[in-house]
Amino acid sequence: MNKYLCLHLHFYQPPRENPWLGDIELQESAYPFHDWNERINNECYRPNGFSRILNAEGHVIDITNNYATTSFNFGPTLLSWLEEKDPDTYQKILEGDRLSLKNFNGHGSAIAQGYNHLIMPLANRRDKETQIIWGLKDFEKRFKRTAESLWLPETAVDIESLEIMADHGLKYVILAPRQARAIRSLHTNEAWKDVTGEQVDPLKPYLVRLPSGRSIAAFFYKGPISKAVAFEGLLHNGETFAHRLLQGFDHHREESQLLHIATDGETYGHHHRHGDMALSYALWYLQQGHHARITNYGEYLELHPPQDEAQIFESSSWSCEHGVQRWYRDCGCATGAHPAWNQEWRTPLRQGFDFLRDHTLASYEKFMHDRKVDPWAIRNDYIDIILNNGLGNVEAFLGQWFPEHRFADDEITKILKALEGQKYLLFSYTSCAWFFDDISGIETVQNLQYAFRAIELCESVFHLNLKEEFLKIIEQGESNIESFKNGKEVFERFAEKSQVDFFKIGVHFAVASLFKKFATANEIYNSKITLIDFKSWKSGKTHLVCGHARIRLRSTLERQQVVFAALHLGDHNISVGVKRFENADDYFSLVNEVRESFERGDFYGTVRVIDRLFPENIYSLADLVKDERLWVVDNIKEQALAETEESLDRLYEQQFPLMRYLANAHMDLPRVLLNVAEFIENRNLRQELTSDRLDIAKIRHWLQEAEMWHSKIDWDTLALDLEKRVLQLTKEFNANPSLSVLQSILALLELNEEFPFGMETGLVQNWFFAWTKKLSWPIEKTAELNALCESIGRRLKVHIHEKTTTQHLSH
Repeated sequence: MNKYLCLHLHFYQPPRENPWLGDIELQESAYPFHDWNERINNECYRPNGFSRILNAEGHVIDITNNYATTSFNFGPTLLSWLEEKDPDTYQKILEGDRLSLKNFNGHGSAIAQGYNHLIMPLANRRDKETQIIWGLKDFEKRFKRTAESLWLPETAVDIESLEIMADHGLKYVILAPRQARAIRSLHTNEAWKDVTGEQVDPLKPYLVRLPSGRSIAAFFYKGPISKAVAFEGLLHNGETFAHRLLQGFDHHREESQLLHIATDGETYGHHHRHGDMALSYALWYLQQGHHARITNYGEYLELHPPQDEAQIFESSSWSCEHGVQRWYRDCGCATGAHPAWNQEWRTPLRQGFDFLRDHTLASYEKFMHDRKVDPWAIRNDYIDIILNNGLGNVEAFLGQWFPEHRFADDEITKILKALEGQKYLLFSYTSCAWFFDDISGIETVQNLQYAFRAIELCESVFHLNLKEEFLKIIEQGESNIESFKNGKEVFERFAEKSQVDFFKIGVHFAVASLFKKFATANEIYNSKITLIDFKSWKSGKTHLVCGHARIRLRSTLERQQVVFAALHLGDHNISVGVKRFENADDYFSLVNEVRESFERGDFYGTVRVIDRLFPENIYSLADLVKDERLWVVDNIKEQALAETEESLDRLYEQQFPLMRYLANAHMDLPRVLLNVAEFIENRNLRQELTSDRLDIAKIRHWLQEAEMWHSKIDWDTLALDLEKRVLQLTKEFNANPSLSVLQSILALLELNEEFPFGMETGLVQNWFFAWTKKLSWPIEKTAELNALCESIGRRLKVHIHEKTTTQHLSH
């Protein structure tokens, strides 16, 4: 067969973690999910590891791992998030690469990526090297092998980046067709032929010779089909997708040819719902019909080395018609969502980050040279700490780089701060900050947070005053939204408000301790908190806590001891004081003074005492980070609403006869009674779905009452609760298989079918499909079990093969 097919999927999200917390804060725009990583994972990354192939009736006949049959790269920071937050999907990605090694003669389908997706042609050589080295080391740690290639962010390319890639043994690069400038045969003396766009042959690899004498292969993907996948709805039907791919071959060509496309991986599920299924079906269809041989770039390159060479357009990319101008000026490239807006803010934004990079350079180099280490080599190795900042690994790293030194804690912290500062200087260049339409976008704010953290770290270690000049530069970047004014306003309103210091960590801990008990040692976000002393007093609904704690940051090993006092008056009013621990006598004197005021019952007097004892460090609920504030508010609401709920329950019972009469008479309920009914029904449904004892009859009762009053039900939230409950039952079944658990699963699936929950059934389908294919079953096969499986399969739309129902279920 001379027809080979390779589909490349570029999976990427910008790093989204608050740099002080090391975790992602709530992003309301991703509702009903916590943040955009979680949402896109649910829509794309997970489905591609468990992708469905459907029969003509729309039933699942197979679940496949798309990562095993495609070429792909994942952003390293995204993989870090997946490893922690969704280990099942993370393992599917790794499994896909392992399977591809078998499928494609030892060539894995995963390739590396520049670490945090900065635009390489706009970076200096040192930053390019670090991006590539970090990307390769991250890849090796995860995939347990060396990478054959590295995805250049936005396919933005220049000769220097290719030289560094070749220097690290990388074999090929994936580029857009318009990035080829000229081509010629390797075997003749013909002159270079200038090409534009589709004039380059996307069915063959090319050799790019480099000034150093090295070379690297280049694959220029098929542009029209890639565009159709991304923007023209080609993923609406898997068979149509397969036929369009076949049209990309030259059917008159006798020599081998590789039809390959490249798109954002998020196209397959996030941008186009169920795009993963169109992908898996197309690949299945092509393999079933032997229309083309599925391969990856590494295997094809080994079988068919380049017979032609190419020159590239330097500083070009796949998503900017003007080269790489989208990432530093108003070139006209935008999302199209706001045609009247401009992007002139892009230039001062980049100038601001360049200012930080260039004005910390000399101080950073001197700092490391004074300690007799290469500043850029140690930065390149710092990825080892980024991947594992456990204390033992940090000590091993320092021992390797400073073998003859025994540093004090303060010196170790300075070294780690200097390296963290370098990390966040690099993170501030993450490409998404310039891609979208306004300087106030969440992606730009994220980069401003990284820049602020870099400023803070560099000021701490090098005693540089950077912030004022940085703000003057980005102030020139005007927002298209009048209320946000400019980059300085956006920085002060959002980036500065995200800062978390030792006192704010202490505030979080103090407030949380009003609502739950803590152990002596606690891991909270990026810090370890060790309680040295803790006191708690209650009087009715009023609660006072005082404490002395030691806080250590994992990222820099910086330490500080704090004392705190927090008073909760029983509603949303919380007063917190936090300050540095000075000595034990002062601490116990503070505790006694606060306690004496509280025990006199003078609670507002206690607030004044706290204000006096912590004169510069008084905080309230508003000072908590978003997730913790919501958690505390939920606790407060739960306490405050208990009595209100009792009143609403009584009102509901009292007015129920009238409400039923009005419903039977087809008359509208008064708004006040409908509000009460909606509250009671939504609350009770959530309680029943999350209770320890599942009662299907009660759930059905409340659903039917909601139908009777035409109540507004929060189906999005209930769908998540329903899915969690079904998944909990699948885990119970795996641990202790029984017919009763299967019956409960079936009952919940029947509810989902009867009422408009709209529950996502993907994870349940994964479990059911895998279980029904097992060769050995954990419970006795009976006719009742057979009927249960068939009923569950119908509702999940999972086809149970004939051999499964007869061979596996009838014994």
